[in-house]
Amino acid sequence: MRLVLVYLRKNRLFAALLAVAFLVHLVFLPGFHELWWDSGVYVGMGKHLFSAGGAGLWENIRPPVLPVILGLFWAAGLPVIFFGRVLELFFCIGSVFLLYEITRHYFKEEAALFASVLFAFSPIFFYLSFHLYTEIPAVFFLLLSVYLFVLKKYYFSGFFVAVAFLTKFPAGMFLPLFLLVLLLNREIKDCFRLLAGFFALLLPVLLAYHLIYGNALFPFIEARRVISEVLGCNVLRFKPWWQYFYWIFFENIFHLFALIGFIAFFAGFRRKNILPLLCLVFPLVYFSQMHCRDYRYLVVFLPFVAMFSGLGLSFVIDSLKGFRNIVFAVVLLVVLGFSVFCCAAFYLDNEVVVSNPAAEGYFRFLEGRHVSGEVWTSNPTVAFYSDARLGKIYYPVYDGCVSTDFYDYLGRKSSSIEYVFLDDCGGGILCASDDFVCEENNREMLDFLDANFLKVYDAGHGDCFYLVYQNSEFEQVAYR
Repeated sequence: MRLVLVYLRKNRLFAALLAVAFLVHLVFLPGFHELWWDSGVYVGMGKHLFSAGGAGLWENIRPPVLPVILGLFWAAGLPVIFFGRVLELFFCIGSVFLLYEITRHYFKEEAALFASVLFAFSPIFFYLSFHLYTEIPAVFFLLLSVYLFVLKKYYFSGFFVAVAFLTKFPAGMFLPLFLLVLLLNREIKDCFRLLAGFFALLLPVLLAYHLIYGNALFPFIEARRVISEVLGCNVLRFKPWWQYFYWIFFENIFHLFALIGFIAFFAGFRRKNILPLLCLVFPLVYFSQMHCRDYRYLVVFLPFVAMFSGLGLSFVIDSLKGFRNIVFAVVLLVVLGFSVFCCAAFYLDNEVVVSNPAAEGYFRFLEGRHVSGEVWTSNPTVAFYSDARLGKIYYPVYDGCVSTDFYDYLGRKSSSIEYVFLDDCGGGILCASDDFVCEENNREMLDFLDANFLKVYDAGHGDCFYLVYQNSEFEQVAYR
């Protein structure tokens, strides 16, 4: 504790910034926050892991770190949603601290302060902190690995790259970037230390994958295939290749100073300081070439955009001969005020602050109910409120093949199915416009359920329907 107090006294401006970031989060933490699809998957996977498959659900394309963390909360009897959001808050604050230290190492304190402000109050970074997604823990572990790399703790740097990789698979691209820097600096022995740390964690996971799937690389291969086919970001919300450049400047107009930051960086270029540039350019290129482009993926390399923006701002201020300290203080306050405003405005414009009663009743339908048969769902968010084992209607990509498989199973095994959850808002049973087999299967599935099951929940909101069907053979068991 004494060391922390000494550090905060030496870095008073940064300590004040952290306090502001923490307080702004606390202002928005209470109240309703919509539960999203992927977070339902991670909670369901956590329950599945810690119940030996007796509860929740499993998706083999998902990285395991966040499900393990959330599963630990569940196994300990803690409220998963609350503790998950508290943990994300600390990941946020920790990420800002790490970015400050990394930027201060490569550039200077003024650049580090600007970078920390721009990152701490990034609209998408702040927004995701309430939703139990992988981006914030992944970027925390990535920045921790970079920080340890800067300290020449290469074994632990490699270890935390592996943690980041197993939190969000694309984070694994940072390992070759670290290796490249070591090779450029002719630090060959340190490459082996880095790799030893990385594989110390990864090898047991690969062995587990091999035993479970028969192929140690299956989850990575399958995840790559699914992300290239998923309807949401590839068709419904498709974005052009330049979208990340738009999002960078949409985040904060002060990111324009990153262009000046690049000039300053190359003006004083030293090969040993190339890592921040690599950590920005390679992820930007990788995510831009993917057909599925999502705003939240920006978070993976956003800290390094903020680094160069901070460098650009400090470079401009340094070029002013008179009143430098006054100008720095005024600009820092302007950047802070503008960033907080952008962050809060984005949150208020996008966050659902009032629950959808139809969806809420649908997701909570099994809460407190005894379940003795199979439960199948088109939406994993049900996993938040039920400890039943859930079958996935939607997985891995809902199309004619998957819909045919479930419709056939429904016909053959309906006596073992107790509940079926269907909604057309989450996207779980949404068919591509040209997939006529999928559309026909949906119609036949609804007709079969209407004829053979009881409709025990039927609600709508806007253009969406939320339906729960129950097999009447289980009625007495379910409600006794």
